[in-house]
Amino acid sequence: MDNEKNSDKTTIGMASVYNTTYYYNSFFAALPEAVKEEIKQICTFYSAKLHCVFSVNFRENGDVYFKTVAEEWDINYDEIGASLDIGKLTRERRDLFISLKMWYLVFILGVKPEDVQKRLLEDDSLDG
Repeated sequence: MDNEKNSDKTTIGMASVYNTTYYYNSFFAALPEAVKEEIKQICTFYSAKLHCVFSVNFRENGDVYFKTVAEEWDINYDEIGASLDIGKLTRERRDLFISLKMWYLVFILGVKPEDVQKRLLEDDSLDG
């Protein structure tokens, strides 16, 4: 879906349906355990549902995005269906993704907590 190149510091977690593995980026170890578990559940569920490698990532500005990668030979992967499911995920879990962005702004980018709300209000990318 998203063709951005991942660096080690942008991928939070990913799961693969092909080798049934889950990877969590230790760079983000400071995230609360409950959030890490939610990310794991999202990655493993959507990798199986969409039949792909599914990852949750940060952009440089803290926006959360998802990436799907499927093997060329995999006839079970549906790019249009994946886009629809990701749109639904984004709407249903909006609060989680806003919280992740807030965490990233404060703990990774060093934005003062009092300035985070202003940045979020100015940001139209959270409108889904």
